[in-house]
Amino acid sequence: MKKNLTKKLIAGLSLFALMVILVPVSRASAMERGMNEPKGKDQTTRISDAKSRADQEIERRIKSMSELTSRMGEMKKLSDTDRAALSAMIKVDIDNLTALKAKIDADTDTATLKTDVQSITKSYRTYMLLMPKIRILAAADRMDTTTDMLGTIVTKLQAAIASAQTVGKDVTAMNASLADMQAKIADAKTQYANAKAAVTTLVPDNGTQSVIDANKAALEKARDMIKAGAADLKAASADAKSIRDALKAMGIKLELKTKSE
Repeated sequence: MKKNLTKKLIAGLSLFALMVILVPVSRASAMERGMNEPKGKDQTTRISDAKSRADQEIERRIKSMSELTSRMGEMKKLSDTDRAALSAMIKVDIDNLTALKAKIDADTDTATLKTDVQSITKSYRTYMLLMPKIRILAAADRMDTTTDMLGTIVTKLQAAIASAQTVGKDVTAMNASLADMQAKIADAKTQYANAKAAVTTLVPDNGTQSVIDANKAALEKARDMIKAGAADLKAASADAKSIRDALKAMGIKLELKTKSE
């Protein structure tokens, strides 16, 4: 199916920032509060309620990670080495959370249960590290694909502008837009490459505060890079549209289309 490329790019690029910052909020405090509700509930009920909430949180994390595994399958430019490492990390987390769920379900006293419930967020960094990391890599992968498409458009625009100049048209403004477009694409490539480099080697902190702080800083920096790169590509798409419109006004029709499966 064919789609207008500039419309497709502009519609999709605004999703990059959302993809890397919309991470579900941990509900550990709510689970733990359930262990400390002395009024109106006996111990058996409190334990049962806490187990139910914990099971829901574990299942939510396993579901999220399974969805991330599917998303990685769609990442065209992720290296086989990185894909294998991330898949292994997800599998370990899913296996460990599955075992933790079984342990929680078998707990019989509140102290042990409370410790196990707390470990859902303290020992497993599903939402603190793993999901943000993969979202950033997925966004960078999509940006990589988008710059390739825009590079094809640049070649078409260059040829069309040269044709317009040959027949005596003033192409000064179009050349300026084209130069800006190329600069934006180049900066976007730098941004997404740096974002990937910032997060690829991050590992779970295992409770070490210095690693927690370093991971948080790296993720925030990478998010900013992705947002900057997305803004670059959106601007580059706008430049392409302005050049196409200018050519159209000169009577030179140029369709910017791509094949999409």
